[in-house]
Amino acid sequence: MDSITKKLQRKELQMLKDLSVIMHDNNIPFFLACGTALGCARHQGFIPWDDDIDIYIWGTDYQKLKDVFTTKETGNLVLHDYSTVKNYPYTFPKIVAKDTTLIEKPLEHINYECGVYIDLFPLFYANNCSTLRVINEFIRYFRYCLVRAYYFNFKTIRRKIICKIVHTFINPQKVQQKIFNEYKKIRPHGYYLITPCVFGKTALIESKYFMSKRDMLFEGALFPMPIKYESYLCNRYGAYMQLPPVEERVSNHSFTKLIFNNEENG
Repeated sequence: MDSITKKLQRKELQMLKDLSVIMHDNNIPFFLACGTALGCARHQGFIPWDDDIDIYIWGTDYQKLKDVFTTKETGNLVLHDYSTVKNYPYTFPKIVAKDTTLIEKPLEHINYECGVYIDLFPLFYANNCSTLRVINEFIRYFRYCLVRAYYFNFKTIRRKIICKIVHTFINPQKVQQKIFNEYKKIRPHGYYLITPCVFGKTALIESKYFMSKRDMLFEGALFPMPIKYESYLCNRYGAYMQLPPVEERVSNHSFTKLIFNNEENG
């Protein structure tokens, strides 16, 4: 594990501890998610080559969380979404450390100032009717693609043409607003949950996994995992306790600029 990954992990762990206090003090439940949940179960901490943290919150709690970050003292942490920062290029929110700067290569061409972050994925209910789920997923995916086409730098001629068309006719903030509004809808409880940016069969998460939480060790501190975390991880990753091949043990991110406390890295 290189020194930059270690520095990122140390910073993100402190951010997670600080965020956990904010969540607890404001009665907003959350769960470790995705690769962070996998690392918790398999490594009792970060996956050694991972360089970010993922958490779930309930979609219906998102406005409450946003109100906390806009009206209360949250220390070094700020919340980024389409309405809080300019040129926000994602369809889900992030918690960002104010004393850092982080620019990812696919986004270096836009004027979006990010920092070291925690990815925050709202959980919301999918329709119990499979036909309506397919229709809703198509709409979600179409909106996701519009935002990606507007902000991300694609290389192929065909995609560049699509991006130019999107830039001409689409207001990305209006599309993002529709996406974020989905998180806040109060729906009757269903069998499945979904999150932003995941589509197809792997998008469906059984709601019973999240009926309560179980505190587990992550880098020496206790954080909440879904009560049925084994089933959740099996559904998402298969035989999750097995390590991937050596060639796959790499970060999925690439950075143009990374600054901790005004000291540039990379």
